Amino acid sequence: MVIGFGILLFVIVTIFINYNIEITPLILEKNIGNATNGSNMIAFIGVGALIAGFVFGKVFQFLEDYTMPTSLLLLGVFMYVAAISESILLTTLCSMVIGFSFRSIMPYLFHTFTQQTSQIAKLGTTIVLVAYNIGATLSPYEGLVFSHLLHVDNVQSLIFTNSIFILMISIIGLVIVFVKGQRNKEQRIQVGKQ
Repeated sequence: MVIGFGILLFVIVTIFINYNIEITPLILEKNIGNATNGSNMIAFIGVGALIAGFVFGKVFQFLEDYTMPTSLLLLGVFMYVAAISESILLTTLCSMVIGFSFRSIMPYLFHTFTQQTSQIAKLGTTIVLVAYNIGATLSPYEGLVFSHLLHVDNVQSLIFTNSIFILMISIIGLVIVFVKGQRNKEQRIQVGKQ
């Protein structure tokens, strides 16, 4: 579980950081803003992340195990909208939600690991930090690899492709959490009957 979450986080981080890198080229490519607007986008990603930090407890209380797949769903949807947006205001809103979504994932993972044994908690925390740092370091190359493998020739197509990839991961995550929840429910019913 710990290694699986580490690999997943690595993929998510590379795509998220790549969005941060490519947002200015995206708005310049689409001719909807300038470099200053791009800098503002990065600032609004930070604002979204800050808000996520403040409200994570309430979000987790409401969504529980659905926190991560729902965050990924929001990340994918708003990355997709940012890719097709023709409005600087809408792209700014998307960037803010993207920051919020990503920063909801990190505390969820830390929370998940700290609920386990101390050995798993230490290993999980280490893997999360390592996966994050390696993902952030390699994120510029993620764009190059995707562009080469999928013959993507512009920034808009790259962000669009990344959004589809994240959406696929979120759907798989939602199915896994749903199936796990149903199994737990059935087990509780069986125990209740005994």
